[in-house]
Amino acid sequence: MLQMGGFEVRSAENLLEFDRILESWKPEIILTDLQMPDIDGAQLCKLLRTRLAWAKVPIVLFSSIDEVALAAIAKEAGADAYLSKNMGDGFLDLPDRLQQLCEEILF
Repeated sequence: MLQMGGFEVRSAENLLEFDRILESWKPEIILTDLQMPDIDGAQLCKLLRTRLAWAKVPIVLFSSIDEVALAAIAKEAGADAYLSKNMGDGFLDLPDRLQQLCEEILF
């Protein structure tokens, strides 16, 4: 969906793969699911904030948990924003919602 929306996308199955991607590519924004197998999105956000090269890259948490809980987790983790899978048309309008966030965060 994001590629069709004009985003250049890299995806990782685990933290090791994510680290490998970051060695060769500097994203303008990181969208991460909150619930992942190796590390949850909040932990990943906190980890990235400790790494000098990634501390300033905007991070968006993405999840289907309750929006109030998601907002609290995003704030506590130091994420720049959050998107609920339950808002709007879920994945269908994700590119538009992420583009709007990029305009707010990056520009």
